[in-house]
Amino acid sequence: MPDRSILRARAPGRIDFGGGGTDVAPYCEEYHGFVVNGAINYYAYATLEPRDDEEVHLVAVDMGKSESAISCDALSLDGDLSLIKACIKRVGPQRGFKLTTYSDVLAGSGLSSSAAVAVVTCAICTQFKEGTFDQAAAAHLASCAERDDLNHWTGKQDQFAAAMGGISFLEFVGDDVLCERAALADHTIRQLEKNLLLVFTGEAHLAGDIHLDILADYRDGTGTVLEGMHGLKEVGLQMRTALRQGDLKAFAALLNDNWRYHQLLHPSCWTHSLQRFIDTGLANGALGAKVCGAGGGGCVVYYAEDNKKPSLERALAALGGRVLPFSFDGFGTVVW
Repeated sequence: MPDRSILRARAPGRIDFGGGGTDVAPYCEEYHGFVVNGAINYYAYATLEPRDDEEVHLVAVDMGKSESAISCDALSLDGDLSLIKACIKRVGPQRGFKLTTYSDVLAGSGLSSSAAVAVVTCAICTQFKEGTFDQAAAAHLASCAERDDLNHWTGKQDQFAAAMGGISFLEFVGDDVLCERAALADHTIRQLEKNLLLVFTGEAHLAGDIHLDILADYRDGTGTVLEGMHGLKEVGLQMRTALRQGDLKAFAALLNDNWRYHQLLHPSCWTHSLQRFIDTGLANGALGAKVCGAGGGGCVVYYAEDNKKPSLERALAALGGRVLPFSFDGFGTVVW
């Protein structure tokens, strides 16, 4: 029999299909953002074992890191486990515990591994403290821990994908998030899973550096950031319509539009390697392609012409790409 006092949880990674970046301030405060994303079956996991004292013991298995403190309040927001510690302090459990985490969301992939870890930490600690948790509240807590406590310039689309699951239409109005789970036809979901292809390029992205570069140019007002943001938002809005109508050729074309606008945000979003993956994909059966996350590396997602996915996989593998098979996660963060 399992020990019912031990809690376990998982939160999924995500693919951002359209509008990514418009969820970040100050754009979402001044113009409102819109993002289409989908949670996928790669997860951050957490196990919480209660203790009889106030001590907090942390083990990040995949990072090979561990840390302990005499209490939750005594955790310092530094080091490799800073995000996990910030999330714990946001929730504020009053009893001691051991928290073990690991993730199969590939680090540096642009699939939101850090947000998944943050959300699963907030959810399991809230369940431990209060006996229940709310998915949207866990997303907000994780975002505040990263943005306000660690001073990382970030939006909320990653956290909401991890928390809510499914394919989502997300509107960002300042600090508020309006989350609509996309009620797509079954055949649309099946066709997306059949023809979408996710490939890791072998180069990790550097989201933090890119985000700071974009913010600096946005505030300076002399570059193409605002034009890019407006274009990305429009892509997200049009993508919602295409998916609702089951028009996946239009969806694929919008992936291309998203990549075109993405490159206007900052030169560091683009690399020769990423463009080679994009061009090779479009020449070998992909109708649309875009980089996942902030860019500079990570994964590329493709929508293949029907029955062209196997040849597309071979062409991208020849470049050194690593195919990441996936399906959509329909549950979001769960604790058991």
